[in-house]
Amino acid sequence: MKFIDLHEDIAYSSMYRDVIHGNEQSGIDMLKAFPGSIIFSVVFPHVNMQYGNAYGTSIPNITLAYQQFSYYREISEKYGINILRGREGIDKGINFLISMEGTDIVNRPEDIGLFYSMGLRNLGLTWNYDTKFASSCYSKKDYGLTGYGEDLIKLCNSYGIIIDLAHAGKKQYWMPAKFHPGRYWIPTQILRL
Repeated sequence: MKFIDLHEDIAYSSMYRDVIHGNEQSGIDMLKAFPGSIIFSVVFPHVNMQYGNAYGTSIPNITLAYQQFSYYREISEKYGINILRGREGIDKGINFLISMEGTDIVNRPEDIGLFYSMGLRNLGLTWNYDTKFASSCYSKKDYGLTGYGEDLIKLCNSYGIIIDLAHAGKKQYWMPAKFHPGRYWIPTQILRL
């Protein structure tokens, strides 16, 4: 059986548990039972700073992002995991599609090229709070994409990077379609708005 897992914080979780031989969700040894599967392997570049507040209390950290990109590369080499770089290349083993949760560490839209060169193929514009590119699902004022966000979407489209709207504000769901015609999955509750 093959499957696609749309979100696994493997690199981040490796700081707290054994993601290779452990028996928790999406351990590498467990994934070997599903050859040809695709795992959206998330870079979560946030240092948790929660002091009684559930959201908006993490600090984005470029060094942590770099370490997580490196971790995926290292375990791919050590355990024979394929990192997907395009539509072709899915092999019979485990396939990672590198994703990043939030654009907090992206200084300007043009920086996305650097992350692309490190393997990024899926980008969540926000996590649980607003960025300079877009409003989040927890935003007090759902403004959708900013001008920078529009530029970022255009660049992501030119690279073939998937835009992940999982933590997006409701207005954001329609905005990427302005920049890229194609198929979209939109939740029923958004269609009812």
